[in-house]
Amino acid sequence: MKRSARLYLTLSLLLCASAISSHDHWLNCSIDNTSGETPLCVIEICSGHSFPESELKLKGGLIIAREIITPCKAVITYDTEEGDKSHKGSFALSKKGTYIVTFALKKPQMEKPLFTAKAIIIFDTEDSDPACYELGKGLEIVPEQSLCKIEKGQKIEFSLKNDGVTIKGTLSIVHEDGTSKIIRTSARKAAAVVMKKTGTYKISGSSKGNGGTSLTFKIPEFAKKEAR
Repeated sequence: MKRSARLYLTLSLLLCASAISSHDHWLNCSIDNTSGETPLCVIEICSGHSFPESELKLKGGLIIAREIITPCKAVITYDTEEGDKSHKGSFALSKKGTYIVTFALKKPQMEKPLFTAKAIIIFDTEDSDPACYELGKGLEIVPEQSLCKIEKGQKIEFSLKNDGVTIKGTLSIVHEDGTSKIIRTSARKAAAVVMKKTGTYKISGSSKGNGGTSLTFKIPEFAKKEAR
């Protein structure tokens, strides 16, 4: 019986790992101004291959590190409820500025997460310091320029980092309309992306031995080009 139980546990862990690695995972975040005096950030933990729509609901026991970094640099946790194809939650946007929302996927008995996801929400401000985009731990995708006041055609550089160290990798960029592009980064040079469209973007990357990661952010509108 004990041997059967161990075998069942091993198979379950392998299936969990396979499901995580064979799909992409991301955060959909939107601002709801209809809920009262204080706007809410609505969070959706998504999985599948049809960004921005979630196709699969992840097992709740795999989801860890549901955290929000506020403009005051405070770290708070958030709760989610299971929906049909995703997990949903929300938090109050009590102060203007840049918020970072995260979650990670980790199977039992593993030291490192198999996947980490991050979303950048810029609320009611035209000033967002790119220094706050980097968490400095685990695998993550980091914009090297501010995501505020982006002009159409402007290049934004993205780095793939592990524990704060820039590494070589491949990034997949998907716009909410389904168009996509593959770019490569190196330890010495970030990958440049020409921002041609407004809307929500998802950038995914992976590193051997460090799992996978995603970043989502939104460009609501382009800034007017300054006269030169």
